[in-house]
Amino acid sequence: MTALSTKSASAPDRKQLVDPATEWCDITPERAAEWLKLNTLNRPKKLQKIALYAADMKAGHWPVTGATICFGRSGRLLDGQNRLQAIVDSGATVRLLVVWGLDDDVFDVIDGGSRRTASDVLVIEGYEGWTAACGATAARIALNIMSGLLPYARTYSPQNIRRFVNDHPEIMSSVVFVESLPRRPAPFPHSAAAALHFFMAHRDASMADLLMTQLYRGDNMTAEDMVLRLRNNLLGKVQQKLMNSASDHTGAIAAVIRVWNSRRAGRSITHIGNAFARSGEEFPTIK
Repeated sequence: MTALSTKSASAPDRKQLVDPATEWCDITPERAAEWLKLNTLNRPKKLQKIALYAADMKAGHWPVTGATICFGRSGRLLDGQNRLQAIVDSGATVRLLVVWGLDDDVFDVIDGGSRRTASDVLVIEGYEGWTAACGATAARIALNIMSGLLPYARTYSPQNIRRFVNDHPEIMSSVVFVESLPRRPAPFPHSAAAALHFFMAHRDASMADLLMTQLYRGDNMTAEDMVLRLRNNLLGKVQQKLMNSASDHTGAIAAVIRVWNSRRAGRSITHIGNAFARSGEEFPTIK
């Protein structure tokens, strides 16, 4: 990595950079404000963290460390927005190490003191907060089911979640669909509903919409309808605080799949207990 000796806090010609370059810069509030304009796709600012940083900077207590402000080859600010905003807010000039000319693709794996989550990465992709959070978990569930694993068996890196969403944009269409359903009371997590809707809609979109709508709204069903009975069973468990763990949610997901499979096959589950797994029974396949 090339070291630059200037304190000008101005970007070197990126076209001339073969390798990333580093530079110690005395960053004024005016310069920090200019650099923040290059923050085109970063995650939301951490206001509490910025306030703490700004207080230390204003008091002259900000230490010189190896923490960096990072820019990509495109000129985009990749890391350091909270420190730059704190400089602006404090009115102080702060000496920081700046890295120029990084590959823009490293953005997702940069850890600037607050690790980027899968939800953060989806916010950067343009999704709103609730949609991004729901989508990140829905993508995790879908990835596990596609891999033959239980819904919450594995976690995945933000890069893998983003790649899955980009390869399967329908997962976010399913998230948007379940976002229209009531938040409370919810028979099982919206993220799980979105993941199941994603798979089911590939088989029968209208039936998938109807099933999720009935589970969340309880409309247009007779007392004998297994979907209504499943909804009531799950809501009862939620009210009794029996739906708190990944194992509890996995059982609910499996029950929804069994009811879906029976409806698709034109059969009826005669007893609600048959929707739930018996000891040693494998997790069902969505048909």
